[in-house]
Amino acid sequence: MGVDVGGTLLKHGLVSGDGTLLSLHTLPSRSSDGATAMMGQLAMAVAGLQAEADHRGVTPCAIGIACPGTIDPVSRTLTGALPNMPGLRGMPIIARVEELIGLPGAGDNDANAMALAEAMVGAGRGFDSVLGVTVGTGIGGGIVLGGEVYRGGGASGEIGHMRIVPQGRLCPCGGAGCLEQYASGPALSRLFFERSGRLVDARAVLQRWLGGDADACLAVEEWAGWLAQGMGCALTLLHPECLVLGGGIMEAGDALLRFLEPRIRGCCLDLVATTVRIRRAELGTGAGVIGAGLLSLRACVGAPNSPERA
Repeated sequence: MGVDVGGTLLKHGLVSGDGTLLSLHTLPSRSSDGATAMMGQLAMAVAGLQAEADHRGVTPCAIGIACPGTIDPVSRTLTGALPNMPGLRGMPIIARVEELIGLPGAGDNDANAMALAEAMVGAGRGFDSVLGVTVGTGIGGGIVLGGEVYRGGGASGEIGHMRIVPQGRLCPCGGAGCLEQYASGPALSRLFFERSGRLVDARAVLQRWLGGDADACLAVEEWAGWLAQGMGCALTLLHPECLVLGGGIMEAGDALLRFLEPRIRGCCLDLVATTVRIRRAELGTGAGVIGAGLLSLRACVGAPNSPERA
């Protein structure tokens, strides 16, 4: 079972051992209402998955949870900045889920789950080293090496909080000048508003950009420059074989990827620029659920974790 807990939606489904998404469902997460409300929704989701598994004649062996912030590997509690989930910091979410379902559980950051899913069965399959980046309300990242998420001291991959502008815009993480304040969806919306006086979301800005709107073109050009700078720094530091870009922003399609790719390569060391593959995520809204399921298999069952080479 895989569960992807977001600020708005709780996505959940059944995931096979080879990473196939057998089902995908959504419920309101109610995370903004606090831990009790969110756990009620999680219990409902788990009960639904148990009933579905019985109907399919399959037996779940573990459950994985993907969510914003960081899950401490020892206490298995939620830590880190959780601006859209007040009241959840310090919650022992894995233990709570294990009590609900009577199965072993594992959890990780949602961007790590996305990166693992894309590395194993999505756009990064066949590569030994993959950097997955989600661009949406915030910017998240995950590093996958040989089928394993690299966590370092616990917060590796937090690309959105690289501080790229000294004394820049304040960020909910407590820092200033973080990449996601300049290259996230809300950042693009702000850049468009500053030029046009019209307040629309990032997807609407990108639709105007695709249609040739002058203000949108200027906003997207500046926004892409910031994103390219952040990706260039990360790629030059890590030099993965593949960069996978996902999240709501990338749903604008291949035209956006073609626009971003030369700008990203232009911000990298030459050797990196000429060798890294840059791809758009393939798994869509189910990536976090697939990644959560795969994480639980690796942590609780010991499933193979090395991607097949292309």
